Amino acid sequence: RPERSRSVTVKVYPLTNIEASSASRAVRDLVSSSPQGRQARRVRELRLSVTGPDGSVTTATVDPAEISVTPDPGGTSLIVAAPSESLPIIDRFVAVLD
Repeated sequence: RPERSRSVTVKVYPLTNIEASSASRAVRDLVSSSPQGRQARRVRELRLSVTGPDGSVTTATVDPAEISVTPDPGGTSLIVAAPSESLPIIDRFVAVLD
């Protein structure tokens, strides 16, 4: 039986205090155990926690291969395609960045 694919949600994050290219690099860094080299390609799942400004913690398990992060051409928004269960951690992290 083929494995069921998870649905992907595309979300646009408008940014006010950080350039989209910088936010894109930071989010890619978040979902990768090593932003460069072969080790990042070998990682299949990561358990991440981000503490928000209010002190609450958001935790999620993410698969870096299932997340796409792209700065918009105008540099004012970040476009993320990821499984919906990965979005709360990305939401929190973008809020901390911006």
